[in-house]
Amino acid sequence: MEEKLRDVGLHIAYMVAGFAGSLVAISKGAQFSFRKAFFLIVCGVASANYLTMVVVTLMNVPKGIQFGIAFLLGVLGLNGIQFFIDKIFKSNDNTQS
Repeated sequence: MEEKLRDVGLHIAYMVAGFAGSLVAISKGAQFSFRKAFFLIVCGVASANYLTMVVVTLMNVPKGIQFGIAFLLGVLGLNGIQFFIDKIFKSNDNTQS
């Protein structure tokens, strides 16, 4: 079953880590409506699922911490995407100079 899910781009372990991170994010202080909380969870899970290997590869992160990256992407959601994009392009700019 897991192989079939991977064939369509779904990585269960990354999704679970992203889900856990999303729960941490929505439990931090602010009161969210159900709609916003659901959106934040979906964004966190999607970020973790689809972007973990991109971040691991582009930032030369050791493979052993990929689930930690997935968790962080879940916590950070859309802000995490922006953070890693900034880091990646900043490091690429520094190497091209």
